[in-house]
Amino acid sequence: MNHVSVCARAIADKQCGTAAQGFEQYLGQAMAPARNAWATDTVTDLLDSIDGRITSRILRMALFSAARELVGVDAEVTPEEGSLLSEIAVRFG
Repeated sequence: MNHVSVCARAIADKQCGTAAQGFEQYLGQAMAPARNAWATDTVTDLLDSIDGRITSRILRMALFSAARELVGVDAEVTPEEGSLLSEIAVRFG
């Protein structure tokens, strides 16, 4: 588990309750709209929504770091991933 995941888990557990119902519960709830946005080509709308809700500079930078790490996990960045990462960098990096 990377440092971003560890930090996100610690924040979620502290703000959302116990580890058993904290991080995993909220991660699943966050992943559903992300998967739907990717499948329906509405990622920009999702980013607009996230952009309007996250005001903390630290959380915004963590979001970009996590996205950069996810894109590079398989050591091959597709053009779609690169484009999405560029858009996230402009908004949150």
